[in-house]
Amino acid sequence: MLDIISTDVIPLETNPTEAHKATHREQMKKDDKAIFLIHQCVDSNVLEKIIDYEMTKEAWDVLATTYANDKQTKKVRLMALQRQLGLLQMESNETVAQFVNRLMILANQMKSCGEVVTDSMKVEKVLTNLTPSFDHIVFVIEQSKDLETLKLEQLLGSLEAHELKMKNREGIKKKEKDSEKVLFAKNQKKGGGDSWKNKKGKDKWRYNK
Repeated sequence: MLDIISTDVIPLETNPTEAHKATHREQMKKDDKAIFLIHQCVDSNVLEKIIDYEMTKEAWDVLATTYANDKQTKKVRLMALQRQLGLLQMESNETVAQFVNRLMILANQMKSCGEVVTDSMKVEKVLTNLTPSFDHIVFVIEQSKDLETLKLEQLLGSLEAHELKMKNREGIKKKEKDSEKVLFAKNQKKGGGDSWKNKKGKDKWRYNK
């Protein structure tokens, strides 16, 4: 394909010889194969730009311009994604899974622009941008795991287990507080009733007296 692109199809002369005709036919066969291969290799959006060109060299020149512009667009987009990644932090109202999912979306978008975010980079990003409630488990992981070989899935499992424990503890504390509130309300109601009765009895004693 590259051979036919670089040489292009030599047009026939006014009165071509049989040798020239044979060469031209051979070149046209190669050109047809080459443009067929190009059509198979590009996505539908790019195909729309070259579908009307019959010669490989013409289609190739359009592709060169298209992908040159696309490269610049990807570069600008990648810079924006890198900035988003640098500012990425876990929100107080989201779960670990939601935070990691946002990270993965950014990583995949960067990959489509030619930038690969490795597992170790993802692990480091997660550990350094969790909420303070994870400080203890982060310290344990940093001390006990090899962060260079730790997989993101393994890290996510450990963090979600810790997250579940924290939620269970919060649920127990909430139940205890709710029980205390109910008990306090009952005592207040009971104490207030006795006070009213005592006051009513005193008023009656004063009236009889």
